[in-house]
Amino acid sequence: MLIRHFFLVSLLLLVKARTGNSNTIADEYKLLFLRLHNELREKVRKGELAGEPAAALMPDLQWDDDLADKAYLLAAQCRVGHDTNTDRRTANFPNVGQNWAGNPSPQEGFAAWFNEYKSYDFANNQCNSICGHYTQLVWADSTHVGCAVADCSNYPSFPYGYSIVCNYGPAGNVLGEKPYFEHGAATNADPNGHSSPIYIGAQQQNSKQPCICPTNMAQSLINQYPQQYGGYNYRPTYSSPWGY
Repeated sequence: MLIRHFFLVSLLLLVKARTGNSNTIADEYKLLFLRLHNELREKVRKGELAGEPAAALMPDLQWDDDLADKAYLLAAQCRVGHDTNTDRRTANFPNVGQNWAGNPSPQEGFAAWFNEYKSYDFANNQCNSICGHYTQLVWADSTHVGCAVADCSNYPSFPYGYSIVCNYGPAGNVLGEKPYFEHGAATNADPNGHSSPIYIGAQQQNSKQPCICPTNMAQSLINQYPQQYGGYNYRPTYSSPWGY
């Protein structure tokens, strides 16, 4: 309930709803959207999230306008699912992770991503249900984010209300890797000085490994909640149910 309230209060200040042909994230709200991500990552870093261990390292995300612009290009299409990595990659990030949701409320859609922590088993690195959005949110080697929201309520082919997209660079959800190292784990410093404990696994193998979540999760979620929530996490080599 506390997390739900946090998102409702914060995102009501953030979202300025328009039609699908206009980005609803105004410049003055970029820092607020970034703060939402980083306050959640801080909870994990400090071990304040029930059932999740504290992180050895959980660097704050930085806002990236190029990632946000790419996110808007998808959100404004008011269609279900993801674009391709070719569509969303940027000069700085050849591999980009993506969280997408369709929801009557941007607040609820965004909060749903984070609430997936309840379905993630950190010890065994397994999803008991949908959890790929959450693991991308707290992926330690993702350093930048850019998001967009579009009001698609006037599109009959899009029954979910809002199209919500966040792009992450570098992409997370690397097969066989946990989103972060538990507090006390040994770390490996990368050449850029990030000192990320999963630099070797996530950064270098990033372009080769598929998503950690089963490919049938996305369609299962939409089938179960067709009018409430259609969304899933995507990374470049993940084959989605829609063939993207």
